[in-house]
Amino acid sequence: MHGAPRLPATYLTMFCFALVLSLWRAPMDLRRDALAQACEMARQEMLEWLRTGQCR
Repeated sequence: MHGAPRLPATYLTMFCFALVLSLWRAPMDLRRDALAQACEMARQEMLEWLRTGQCR
Protein backbone atom coordinates (compact mmCIF):
# COMPACT_ATOMS: atom_id res chain seq x y z
CA MET A 1 0.00 0.00 0.00
CA HIS A 2 1.32 3.43 -0.91
CA GLY A 3 2.69 5.31 2.10
CA ALA A 4 2.66 2.30 4.40
CA PRO A 5 5.71 1.82 6.66
CA ARG A 6 8.27 -0.66 5.38
CA LEU A 7 10.91 -2.73 7.08
CA PRO A 8 14.46 -1.46 6.56
CA ALA A 9 15.63 -4.92 5.44
CA THR A 10 14.34 -8.39 4.53
CA TYR A 11 12.31 -10.53 6.93
CA LEU A 12 15.28 -12.81 7.61
CA THR A 13 17.55 -9.86 8.42
CA MET A 14 14.94 -8.30 10.67
CA PHE A 15 14.43 -11.64 12.43
CA CYS A 16 18.16 -11.78 13.18
CA PHE A 17 18.04 -8.16 14.37
CA ALA A 18 15.16 -9.03 16.68
CA LEU A 19 17.33 -11.63 18.40
CA VAL A 20 19.64 -8.83 19.56
CA LEU A 21 17.51 -6.01 20.94
CA SER A 22 20.06 -3.24 20.38
CA LEU A 23 20.33 -4.18 16.68
CA TRP A 24 16.55 -4.09 16.39
CA ARG A 25 16.04 -0.78 18.15
CA ALA A 26 18.55 1.25 16.13
CA PRO A 27 16.79 1.14 12.72
CA MET A 28 13.26 0.77 14.10
CA ASP A 29 13.53 3.81 16.39
CA LEU A 30 14.47 5.91 13.37
CA ARG A 31 11.49 4.55 11.46
CA ARG A 32 9.13 5.14 14.39
CA ASP A 33 10.30 8.73 14.77
CA ALA A 34 9.92 9.42 11.04
CA LEU A 35 6.39 7.97 11.07
CA ALA A 36 5.42 10.06 14.11
CA GLN A 37 6.75 13.20 12.42
CA ALA A 38 4.83 12.43 9.21
CA CYS A 39 1.62 11.87 11.17
CA GLU A 40 2.06 15.16 13.01
CA MET A 41 2.65 17.03 9.74
CA ALA A 42 -0.47 15.46 8.22
CA ARG A 43 -2.47 16.42 11.32
CA GLN A 44 -1.27 20.02 11.10
CA GLU A 45 -2.10 20.19 7.39
CA MET A 46 -5.60 18.85 8.07
CA LEU A 47 -6.19 21.42 10.82
CA GLU A 48 -5.00 24.22 8.52
CA TRP A 49 -7.27 22.94 5.76
CA LEU A 50 -10.24 22.95 8.14
CA ARG A 51 -9.39 26.44 9.47
CA THR A 52 -9.22 28.01 6.03
CA GLY A 53 -12.63 26.66 5.06
CA GLN A 54 -11.38 24.76 2.03
CA CYS A 55 -13.45 21.76 3.07
CA ARG A 56 -16.73 23.38 1.93
